[in-house]
Amino acid sequence: MIQIGVAAYSGRPDPVHVEKAKRVIGGIAEKLENVAFVLGGYRGLMRIAVDEGLKRGSRVILVLPREYEGDIVPEECILVKTGMDFKTRSCILLRSCSILVALGGASGTLMEIVTAIGLGINVFQLVNTGLPTDELMKAYPTGMIDPILKSRIRYFADPNMLVKEAVDFLRKSN
Repeated sequence: MIQIGVAAYSGRPDPVHVEKAKRVIGGIAEKLENVAFVLGGYRGLMRIAVDEGLKRGSRVILVLPREYEGDIVPEECILVKTGMDFKTRSCILLRSCSILVALGGASGTLMEIVTAIGLGINVFQLVNTGLPTDELMKAYPTGMIDPILKSRIRYFADPNMLVKEAVDFLRKSN
């Protein structure tokens, strides 16, 4: 099974962003068999990603921080109640994944992107979301945060190109 981490905004996304996120998750689920999406909760844009993954027949694993352990989630999800805070839980989520797909977000998504790079995990980031994660492309236009590490961020304005490149990357590395 290929496990793909998904970092996404926990706030209310705009309708255009929702459609792009659905295209990314749906496209990956369509092109890869035996895939599981690993997320940190069931709120905001994460909820959209979870619902789309389940709708497409993919497994969904929720690695929940203690603050989200009381949330109601779809019964089809596999739950990991970590008892940890957001930041610590993110390390478990990321270590469980082959890549990280970042759909756009704020401080939590930014932290997960940078942590993924530090752990040697490649990031496929949706940009032009209007969220703070868009600023990474300005700060690190080549996607290299740490030149010592081989992992990097790949930026995509087009959800279909993100899907294509992520799937190609996973097929080559597995």
